[in-house]
Amino acid sequence: MNYKKLVIFTLVFFLIGCSTEDQIDSNEDDNIENDITNNDEAGEINEGGEERDLEDQIESEVDSMNQIQFTFENGTFNGVLYENETTNALIEQLPLSITMVDLHNNEKYYDLDESLPTQSERVNNISKGDLMLFNSNTLVLFYEDFSTSYSYTKLGYVEDPDQLGPVLGTGDIEVNIQLIN
Repeated sequence: MNYKKLVIFTLVFFLIGCSTEDQIDSNEDDNIENDITNNDEAGEINEGGEERDLEDQIESEVDSMNQIQFTFENGTFNGVLYENETTNALIEQLPLSITMVDLHNNEKYYDLDESLPTQSERVNNISKGDLMLFNSNTLVLFYEDFSTSYSYTKLGYVEDPDQLGPVLGTGDIEVNIQLIN
């Protein structure tokens, strides 16, 4: 499953869960029935009678995330940054023109000049295209899938990472990283 689909699925799950929880918490069980009755093929009808297409709402949530672009000598990839304290601090350092060093033929890394706040967690599985922070200052872009016992702070991901490995190759590489929205 690619990351964009995963993000969309997660947002749908979150939106449905929040919506249902808010309605139950406010003891408006009748509104739940009305909302179900007022749904049509084009979307959900809210209390004001305005039509809200769930798919458009999800796309809007994804679009509001910070979009970034990685430019290498042999290609350009777009990516998405998660919204958290760490990515906000990283955004303050963009644009970056850096040389990323290859490690283990599955990742490129760069040691930032300044430490970033961390929300480190044991991720267990790395996916091709993951962008993470190791410790508090090592920016890591993964170009292969694998399992790991290390902890990282999740920053974001590269969209459509299938050609990332061939473009990055196995040596060090120059990269420009910039915010595109």
